[in-house]
Amino acid sequence: MEEDYREHRLKTVQPTHRGAGAGSRTPVVSTLREPTLDTERRADELTRALNIESFEDFPSFSHGRDTEFHAWKHIYSAVRALSQTLVRRLPDFWKLCQAYMEEMYQKPAAPGVGRRRRQGLNLEKVTKCHTLLEEIIGKYSQHVLRLLGILGEAETIIGLESLSSQRIGTTLQRIPQTHALLAGHFMAAIAELVVNAANDIEAIDMAQEPAIILANLISQLKAGLILFLCEMWDRDARAMTLHENWRLHHGTGYWPSVYIGRRDNTGSDDSPAAVAESIANTELLPLFLRTAQTIMGKLGAIYAVSLQPGKSTRTMSQGQTPHFDANFDEGQRQQSERSHKMHDMAMAHVKRTFFGTMYSFLDALHVLAFSTQPQSDGSNTGSAVSGSGSAVALPLAQRFGAGSTQRRLSFNLPAKNDASNELAPGRRHSLADPGRPDQARSASHNTRSFFVLATLCNMTAFRLFVVPDLLHTKAIRNTFKLEVADELAHLEKLLRRLDDMIFSYYIRDKAKQLSSIVRRGVLMGGFSWSTTEMPKDAQPYVSEALLYLVFTHAEIMDLISEVGAGAEHHMVKQQPLTKRVFQMLTVNLAQDLLESIRAIDAFSEGGMLQCVLEAMVISQTLQTYMTAPATECFRLLYAYVRSAYDRSQERARKLAVQQGRPAPESGTGDLREIDGVTLASSHWEIIRRLLRDCTRRTQIQFRCFQPA
Repeated sequence: MEEDYREHRLKTVQPTHRGAGAGSRTPVVSTLREPTLDTERRADELTRALNIESFEDFPSFSHGRDTEFHAWKHIYSAVRALSQTLVRRLPDFWKLCQAYMEEMYQKPAAPGVGRRRRQGLNLEKVTKCHTLLEEIIGKYSQHVLRLLGILGEAETIIGLESLSSQRIGTTLQRIPQTHALLAGHFMAAIAELVVNAANDIEAIDMAQEPAIILANLISQLKAGLILFLCEMWDRDARAMTLHENWRLHHGTGYWPSVYIGRRDNTGSDDSPAAVAESIANTELLPLFLRTAQTIMGKLGAIYAVSLQPGKSTRTMSQGQTPHFDANFDEGQRQQSERSHKMHDMAMAHVKRTFFGTMYSFLDALHVLAFSTQPQSDGSNTGSAVSGSGSAVALPLAQRFGAGSTQRRLSFNLPAKNDASNELAPGRRHSLADPGRPDQARSASHNTRSFFVLATLCNMTAFRLFVVPDLLHTKAIRNTFKLEVADELAHLEKLLRRLDDMIFSYYIRDKAKQLSSIVRRGVLMGGFSWSTTEMPKDAQPYVSEALLYLVFTHAEIMDLISEVGAGAEHHMVKQQPLTKRVFQMLTVNLAQDLLESIRAIDAFSEGGMLQCVLEAMVISQTLQTYMTAPATECFRLLYAYVRSAYDRSQERARKLAVQQGRPAPESGTGDLREIDGVTLASSHWEIIRRLLRDCTRRTQIQFRCFQPA
């Protein structure tokens, strides 16, 4: 099943192209459903919960929609009342039972009446008392499981089918529908409360059978709560698009205090330590990280609570089927086997949900990169998710009624007439919010390129910092002890595939524009490569192509690197995305130049030098971003130009001999090869002089390409 799940994930992440004039878009991911009112409400409450110190303060941040919070409080209070009543009254009941079994409340019977006795006790009375005790604890177990939705209202035993991965979403509707953070808080508290009550009951010197009933209760309770909490977590992860506010920050310094960077401290500019201090990322990443850390902590807390060593643990250890006496009730034997199966289901669901939430987060990043709509005008209408998001926006607004203009749907923002302007702490903000200090930059943040570039930065930070941090959590490594090697390899495969897809989308339009500039300048600029004289300067297309790259660099610097002011500006060149983009564009530019030059059959001496000059201007200007493929393209270009020039000279000599004219000089007597370029000494002098002139004129213009 896990293999089918992973293949489904890989198949559903399809390339998305939304360029100008593009047709309809393929659905991004099938796991991201249309947002509903409940989804919006849970997203708001989750954000508010992450900004408060204690859940006791949660109602003070209420907007009148926290009925589920109070429902959880009532459930907790009911379980506590049941547990306290049982702990207080059961010892007294057992004392009465002991007195009844020892016949302390009646006169001693005459000897020899034939009563069945075992160690001086009446077996019939012993059986009756034990049965009553088991019924009381069994009723307590049923009430607790029914209050938490693990046991249905009409059920006497837990239906494993209702807790399966296919049907648990329906079973989850039995409990209050809030976000996983709040549910985990109460679930962990309830689990601890029930376990403490069970430990207090076990401290009473009673029979073994009630202790095993309590052990079954704890095992089923823990497994059911883990299954429910995992399902809630997975549901919240699918709605992560609602939390994106496109507010950029540098580094991981503003991340949760529980974040521990696991990275080396080498001095390289490309080391994770250097990247962590400079990489741009939005507030969606730390929100996801803190949510995952908190929920994993709650899952670990639920799993870790256990009964103290006693009668139950002598026969039943965690996750194992106990050995029973021959006269033990068959129903409790089945309950213990059911507890064992639920434990296995919960452990499998934890691993599936842990990686499933990461897959859902990648789905959300994919949706945000391609489906967020830029603002079409200067009004504060905000941006919305297209596709499934925009399709659902109108019906949701209609359901809100006349006052719907004040409600933010997905990425929709408060209307202009929204006087209250109620924004939860850390919640989604307008891209052009008048109260924000970066208002002047809102226009540049309202472009398709910004959404794509910010998503690429988020994916880099997710791969370098979020995934390692989650894998090193105490719950994963010590509590659950999950084997993650195989699943992690599939996650890495999907992450790189999605990253390449989004990156290719951004590069495609840039490379297309560069290709048009180069081909138009080389092949359609009216320049005669076979008859031109000695070069005097590079052709205009060279400056045009490099200036286009300057504008691209400015776009990245403006949208990604200039997050703050002052000291943050020097971090531009440490952005991994900048280097990655320009390395790829340099390769594309070199390939386009090579293909265009190969379309020329003949070169004069001036044409050869002109071509070499322009190629060297480009390669030296972009020296910082030169890679092995780009270097190879320029080497092939120099070799082709030289061979085409030699062929042109050979044809010219043959033609001169046929016409009886003096043959031109071959020019191969004093050749020198420097950096893969083979030229005569006189030609090298011309090239060096022209290169110095070009560098002097453009050193300010193309300064952004120079190393820091």
